[in-house]
Amino acid sequence: MTNLLNPKVGVFFVTFLPGFVPAGDPVGLTTLAFGGVFLGLSVAYYAVLVALATRVSAWMTTPRVRRRMDALTGSVLVGFGARLAVES
Repeated sequence: MTNLLNPKVGVFFVTFLPGFVPAGDPVGLTTLAFGGVFLGLSVAYYAVLVALATRVSAWMTTPRVRRRMDALTGSVLVGFGARLAVES
């Protein structure tokens, strides 16, 4: 849905993809096939992304990892504060 509402994606398909249509082939049908390949690759990419996000989310909510992330974030914020305090 995002790509349908994004004018840059439409400009990409209209300007870039017809350059790859072999001579003599129907431009509309071949470009539509390219769009189908793009759609298939996008669906596969987002499916992998969702699967990985689910696993990473479950891993990040474990208490041990959560404590380490909180400690790291706190250290970074203290470091930023110290740097700000030292600057003139």
